[in-house]
Amino acid sequence: MTLRLRTFCLVAVTLLGFYAVLYGISSTIFLGSFKRLEHKYMLQRVELARRVVNSLLETQSLYVRDWAYWDDTYAFMQDGNRQYVRSNLPVATFLQLDAELFLYFGPDGSLFEGFWHNGSNVVTAPPAAWVAAIQESGRFSRLSAKHPPASGLIGVEGRPLLVAAAPILNSNAMGPGRGTLLVGRFLDDRRLQQAARPAGLNLSLVSRPNDVPVSAASPVAVRTEGADAISGYVLIADDAKRPAAVLRVQDARWIYRQGKAGQHYLMANLAAAAVVFLIVLMHLMHRLVLARLKRLDRGLARIRDAGEADLRLTVEGNDELGMIAVSMNETLDRLQKVQQALRHEALHDPLTGLGNRSLFFQRAHSALQRLRENQSAGLAVLLIDIDHFKRINDTFGHGAGDELLTVAAERLGRCFRESDTLARMGGDEFAVLLDPVARKVDAVHLASRLLESLQEPAFHNGHPVRFAASIGVVFVGGGHIDIEQLLREADAAMYRAKREGRSRVVVFQQAMHEEFSAGLPL
Repeated sequence: MTLRLRTFCLVAVTLLGFYAVLYGISSTIFLGSFKRLEHKYMLQRVELARRVVNSLLETQSLYVRDWAYWDDTYAFMQDGNRQYVRSNLPVATFLQLDAELFLYFGPDGSLFEGFWHNGSNVVTAPPAAWVAAIQESGRFSRLSAKHPPASGLIGVEGRPLLVAAAPILNSNAMGPGRGTLLVGRFLDDRRLQQAARPAGLNLSLVSRPNDVPVSAASPVAVRTEGADAISGYVLIADDAKRPAAVLRVQDARWIYRQGKAGQHYLMANLAAAAVVFLIVLMHLMHRLVLARLKRLDRGLARIRDAGEADLRLTVEGNDELGMIAVSMNETLDRLQKVQQALRHEALHDPLTGLGNRSLFFQRAHSALQRLRENQSAGLAVLLIDIDHFKRINDTFGHGAGDELLTVAAERLGRCFRESDTLARMGGDEFAVLLDPVARKVDAVHLASRLLESLQEPAFHNGHPVRFAASIGVVFVGGGHIDIEQLLREADAAMYRAKREGRSRVVVFQQAMHEEFSAGLPL
C-alpha cells in the first residue's frame, strides 16, 4: 500500500471518527443549550401572561375608581334613586366596559343593589351564590373610606372572576364612605386573547387543569408537545391563595428548530471542510492546505480571545477553504446584526420607535455626570402626558390610542436636536432630556413649541381626534442631583399643569416639592 493511499485511509478514518464525535457533542451540548434557551424563553412568556392578567385588573380598577368616586353614585347609595340605574346601568354600559357585574354593598358588607349582564340584552339581579362567594372573601365587599381600591381574582362556581372594588365616596374622594362598589367580569379565552394580542401571546385557559403539571408549590411549568409546539403553564391563585385558573401559553418551537438547523449547518460545513481538506491534502499536503488551515485557526482564536464583534477572518483564495472563511464571516455578520437588534429592542419602544425608559435613564445618568464634571451648561427634563388619553381609548378604542401615540411621537421628534433624547416612559407619558441647554427660558420655549405641535388634530378613520398635553419642566444648572429626583420634580410640575386646566407648560418650583413632602395633592 502506497504512502498516499495509507495517508488517504488514515485521514479518511480519522475524519469520519472526528465527525461522529462532533455530531454527538453537538447533539448533547449545542442542542441542549437551545433547549435551555427555549425553556427560559417560555418562562418569560409565562411571566408575560401573568402581566396580561394584571393589566386586565389594572384597567378594571381604573374605571371602578371613577364610578365609586362620583357624586351620583354617592347619592344613589343614600336614596336608591332609580333614575341613576336607568341612566347609568343599561346594557350599553356593560358592553362598553366589558363588565358583567356591578355590585353595590352597604357599609356593613350587605348587598345594597346588584346588576348582572348575562350576555343577552338584559340586565338582571346577580345569582345569590356569586354574591355570597364575593362576600365570603371579605376583602372586596367592605372597603371603608380609608381603604384604597382593591382588585383580585375570586373563584365563582369553578370560574375565575376578575373583581375590582373601591369605597364609595364623593367626587372629591372624601367621605364618609357609603359602602363599596365592585365591578366583576369572568376571565375567559376571549378576554385573554384580546388582552394578549399586543404582546403576541397565544394565551388561553386550561379547561382540564388536573392534566397540567402545576400546583401551589410549583405554579409554573413548561412542557413540549412534539417537535413543533411547546407550552408554558401558570397557576393563578384567587384572593384566598386557592387555585382559581391555569393559563396556557403556546408557541412554536422555533428556537429548537433553529438549533437543529444550526447543528445541521455546522455539521454540513464540517463535512465539506473535511472533504476539501482530504482532497487538498493528497495533492498539496502541507504547503497549500495545512498552512492555510493554520492561518484560519489563528484567525478564529484571535476573534475568540479578543472578544471584538468587528473582527473577521481573512479570506484567502476562492476555493473551498476561502468559502469557509466567507461563511464564517457571514455568520459573524448575522450574529452581530442580531446582537445590535437585541440591544436596539432593549432600549426602544416597539410602538413609537422612540427610546424607552432604560435608554432615557442611561443618557440622563451620563448627562448628569458630565454636568457634575463641567458645569458650563445645564440640562433640562420635560415630562409630557397626553391629556384625556383614557377618554380617547374608551371612545375610539385602543387602536386609535396607539395611532395617537405614534402621531404624538412623530410630532415631538421633529422639535429636537441630535444631542437631545425623547423617550416613551410608558402609557401616554413621554420624557425629554435637553442636553445641553444654557437657560431655563430655552427649555420653556421648546416645551411651548412641543405643546403647539400637539394641538393640531390627528385623524382616525377619517375623523379628527383633538388632543393636547400637560408638560412639566425642570431645569438643572449644576449641583448634585439624580435622575429620579429630576423625574419626581418634572412629574410634580406636570401634575400642577393638569390641575391648572391641562394643555399647558409648568416649570417646577421648590414649593411643589414642599407640597409633595407635606403629602398635599397638587
